[in-house]
Amino acid sequence: MITGSCKYLFSTAILICMSSAALFADEVYSINKQGNELYKKGNFDSALKKYDDALLVAPADTFLKMNRGSTLYRLGRLEEADSTYTGTLSVKNKRKQADAYYNLGNIQFKEGDLLMQSGQDGSEKYKSALQHYIAALD
Repeated sequence: MITGSCKYLFSTAILICMSSAALFADEVYSINKQGNELYKKGNFDSALKKYDDALLVAPADTFLKMNRGSTLYRLGRLEEADSTYTGTLSVKNKRKQADAYYNLGNIQFKEGDLLMQSGQDGSEKYKSALQHYIAALD
């Protein structure tokens, strides 16, 4: 049985943990929001820095990773964007998962275009893009 003073300490510990979690969430939200504003303005380098900063606080946040992947795509860093988006496919939200597959399709399609422009065969990239688009529709 928990005594009166133990109940107080236990309650205080719970409140501290809840307050810390709220501050943590607010910090991540704030940094992500700053990154989104920079992204909207086309300032992709600064947006990427914000998303990276937020990922230091919340490294498992799938939505931050998706924002990072989109920014890398805009910067033309396709391999990094691909790797980042591939790491988001386990998201439980079906709409966000579809977005991830769609964006992976865009990355693969763009890589196929770049290969074709350089005189190389981009057909494997196009096939991969198609598979990602189909997965997005599923």
